[in-house]
Amino acid sequence: MGRLVVLALPVLLFGARVAHAHDLALDWTAPRDCPSPSALREGIAARVGREVSVGPNASIELRANVEAVSGGYTLDLQSSSEQGHERRSLRARSCTELARASILVAALLLMDAPHVMAPARDVAGPVRTRAADGFYAYARTSLRGELGSFPQAAFGPGFTFGIAFDRTRFELGGVYLPPQEMHGGRTAAYGSLQLMAAQAGVCQVLLAAPEIAPCLRAEAGSLSARGQNLPSSNSASTAWWLGSVGMRFGVELWRDVSWQSEIAAGMPFQRVRVAVHGLQESHQTPAVIARLETGLALRF
Repeated sequence: MGRLVVLALPVLLFGARVAHAHDLALDWTAPRDCPSPSALREGIAARVGREVSVGPNASIELRANVEAVSGGYTLDLQSSSEQGHERRSLRARSCTELARASILVAALLLMDAPHVMAPARDVAGPVRTRAADGFYAYARTSLRGELGSFPQAAFGPGFTFGIAFDRTRFELGGVYLPPQEMHGGRTAAYGSLQLMAAQAGVCQVLLAAPEIAPCLRAEAGSLSARGQNLPSSNSASTAWWLGSVGMRFGVELWRDVSWQSEIAAGMPFQRVRVAVHGLQESHQTPAVIARLETGLALRF
């Protein structure tokens, strides 16, 4: 009988370790501009003053679900421990604030657990994230379709570099619309137009997932015209100034990569007219130019 007890003791001890192999079972679901699960683990470890193991075999469970709403974020926080079950609902303007609240709840649960030793020191460390307090940089390559600047619909590549601070996006970029021939009913083209421009803009995110953001932009560049198949062909260019207002929509494809599209209306500061002496054909930019831009964005 004594031998059976001695042989069973390691099995019982091993089984106890398996049942509580981890300190915390953590389930963190949040939009991509929120702190990551690894950042949450680091914050909890800083709070309790020691390394915290996270896994399914834990007596303490914390489930946090963050959703983006108008004007901020909401948090549905459910905790379970040997002391019981609790559910909390919080709302804040910044997702980082809700992450800090989740860290505090997890730290209190761990320190109140009977099998957890109290930390030697209380370290209230910040949430360390790749995008602390919603600050990060991103780049976007896109294809722009434009109606109005040229006689026919024009398409060209664009590139944008941006900086995000909380829900505000500041962007700098450029666009190139390659030469488009102008025919005007003639069998041979009598000229071509091309556009190169730089732009600056600001967007304000209303909804984070999916992203919805109105944008204001200013654009400066050069609209170039070149004559061809004419007795005297030459080239000319004029300054291009334009302001636009639009709405951007974004969907996350996978971590740090999203697909963004923007529909906008642009208003030229001066309406350019392109004409050929002796011919009836001409083109004048309208009062409003329609634009559609779509492409991939990479967050750094």
